[in-house]
Amino acid sequence: MREQDQQQSTFWPLTPLVAVLTTVAGVIALYYAQAALVPALGGGCDENARPACGLGIGVQLIGYGFGVTCVAMIAGVVVALRHRTDPRGAVLRRGLLVAAGCLVLYVVLSAVAWLSG
Repeated sequence: MREQDQQQSTFWPLTPLVAVLTTVAGVIALYYAQAALVPALGGGCDENARPACGLGIGVQLIGYGFGVTCVAMIAGVVVALRHRTDPRGAVLRRGLLVAAGCLVLYVVLSAVAWLSG
């Protein structure tokens, strides 16, 4: 029984790994989708304020992406350590749930950036 518990506990690092990699992939996809779609759909930035508008929002989105990735790593480690002995399927599912929560946070933050910019 001890060997089985030890074997199951070796899967816990997959949770933060899945959470971070999925979050990074999602942030990159959302960043490029926003860079292509939002200016065209929203009418773009003014010609007078174009450099400040585009650069400011772009920097904010990159900063939010970095912050959300850090949150995914911290949340992934906390969740993984709390559920160390779960089987492999649950470990991957928890990592995906952490990533989904972090990507929702990124979407909310980027909506705030576009609406306030």
